Amino acid sequence: TAARPPSYDVTHPGTLESLLSSMSAAAAPTGFGHTGSGDRATAGRDSAFDQALSQLEEMLRRAAPALDNAAKPALLLGEHSAALIASTHEKVDKQIVELLSRIFEAVLGDPRLPAAFRPVMARLQVSALRVALVDPGMLASHKHPVWGLMNRIAAAAETYPQPADPRGTALLTYCETLLDGMAQAPAQNTALYAQSLSQLDAFLAEQLREQKLRAQSTVDALARAEQRDDLERQIAQRLTDQMVPIHASATIRRFITGPWAGVLAESMLRFGDREEPTASYVKATDDLLWSLHLPDHPQSRNRLLGLLPNLLQRLRDGMALIAVHEAEQAVFLDELLAVHTDALRPGKGSEEPEFTPQQIVQRLREESAFDTPPSRQPFRDS
Repeated sequence: TAARPPSYDVTHPGTLESLLSSMSAAAAPTGFGHTGSGDRATAGRDSAFDQALSQLEEMLRRAAPALDNAAKPALLLGEHSAALIASTHEKVDKQIVELLSRIFEAVLGDPRLPAAFRPVMARLQVSALRVALVDPGMLASHKHPVWGLMNRIAAAAETYPQPADPRGTALLTYCETLLDGMAQAPAQNTALYAQSLSQLDAFLAEQLREQKLRAQSTVDALARAEQRDDLERQIAQRLTDQMVPIHASATIRRFITGPWAGVLAESMLRFGDREEPTASYVKATDDLLWSLHLPDHPQSRNRLLGLLPNLLQRLRDGMALIAVHEAEQAVFLDELLAVHTDALRPGKGSEEPEFTPQQIVQRLREESAFDTPPSRQPFRDS
């Protein structure tokens, strides 16, 4: 069995020379490496050879769509190279056919070339051969536009290995349209390939620009999310410090230092730290913390009764801002309702209950630790 043909990048210096050295001396183009600008089209080429090229070109056009899923691509130029060589008496033409057959065998057999782009590359076989027959520079320089176009298509296709990638589909559609235009050109020559390469580069540049624009929104969203997380951590720490002297259940503490810190962070980033509704949420934070350690006297209870409706509404608006789950909202609000209900009850009778000395000491400690110190600043000033 024949070995797998190696991968060749014909724009890489030395690749064409390597291909030539692997061919027999009789098959190697004698003019290769000559940088002259002579046009071989002036030499009388056999009409049978031109006719064979046209037939092969039409056959390739009809058969190319079947190449995309073939395990072993139908290397049309290679399969018909013997017939082409037999149709001409020009030694150089025979040598060029042999060389181009080798090159496209390597290109179409390269496993890195996505299957969907094999028909595109295969369609270039006869066109590239026509250019090689009339332009000695194609076989003299790895920078020739023919090699440039082939490798630009292959390199771009390789970046989209997934068949379902819409960017790869767009590239494939553009390449097919580009080759349709090339096929309708009056002549297959170097200028045509240079123009096509320029058009492909423009398409790739625009495609890259669009990809950057689409990715920018994702980059911005990630940057904003990171900024929000940092701000939320800072706010959560401040709220934790504010709640040190406050008696509160674990549920309420978790809510204030968790979701409510997220509400404040989101509002500050979205609306500004001094604008509405941020100012309203900050005020609600101060009112909420005050309501959790309400002094037991009528003025405090009257104040709590007056601010509760607005406080609860601001809490609900804040939770809606970051879409706190309804079940989590219900648990917090139920817990808060129990705290406020208990706070609104007057003291139990006028007689002070009797305490043991240990209970008196403990009560003094609690009052000392959890009464609001006059110098403590509200959250909005923290």
